[in-house]
Amino acid sequence: METPQQTSGLETRPWTKEEDQKLFECKSKNRHLSWPEIAMLTELERSRKSMMARPEEQRPRWTEEEDRMLFECKGRNLDLPWPDIAELAGLSRSGKSCRDRWKNHLDPNVKRGNFSQEEDETIIRLHSSHENSWAFIATHLPGRTDNAVKNRWNNHLKNKLIGRKLAGLSRSGKSCRERWKNHLDSNVKRGNFSQEEDETIIRLHSSHGNSWAFIATHLPGRTDNALKNRWNHHLKNKLIGRGIDHQNIPDPQSSTGDYFEPWISGPVSASVENAFMPTEQVTRNWST
Repeated sequence: METPQQTSGLETRPWTKEEDQKLFECKSKNRHLSWPEIAMLTELERSRKSMMARPEEQRPRWTEEEDRMLFECKGRNLDLPWPDIAELAGLSRSGKSCRDRWKNHLDPNVKRGNFSQEEDETIIRLHSSHENSWAFIATHLPGRTDNAVKNRWNNHLKNKLIGRKLAGLSRSGKSCRERWKNHLDSNVKRGNFSQEEDETIIRLHSSHGNSWAFIATHLPGRTDNALKNRWNHHLKNKLIGRGIDHQNIPDPQSSTGDYFEPWISGPVSASVENAFMPTEQVTRNWST
């Protein structure tokens, strides 16, 4: 029998891919053999404890056949301890490995997929009073495992809350970004658009379409969102109402003949200019 002194050097040696493959194939073919017999048959200088307790990431992935064997065995023996389940199913896996595989992948009662807003709020609320008591928190989220709840907190909710606390706001990052960009940034130009700005939007839109970020580079202080809103809610409808095809307005950089610089010149540009001239009814109202 091996003594701790004889095997101590072997136990700390990392498992190689070749050893994993050899052990997996041997155990799959000889599920009835004990671990010492498996070690002798594979000629691996490993003890039973070493083969059963090595890190899970160094062991082979679960196969569909193993999943089926575990699912059927657990379905027939719901009350058996996990080590007994692993042995009864004929799996070369530890009880812990079988339990984790069942809990995180095979259990039909486990809820998977994205967390809802209500679930996130429940995790945040309970974590504030019970901290990392994941098993307790999971009891308030039917179908969610403690491991899934823990991962949700560590990989998403915790960082989200930290970001809010740094700013002292109960707002999301997207909400803060849009509020800054559209309302608070001192470099952003607000207020009514000038006629020159409208003409620039029309000219660039005719050649670049809805490339609002690009068009915004030609209008200092205006955001791409402000330009998009200006086009969709005012300019496009104004042109259409005056019978002008907003998709075929000539580009002054490439046009010849009737089209002249500057923008407000020539037959086409004149029609665009007229689109923004006050109507007769409006001028009458101004004079009264």
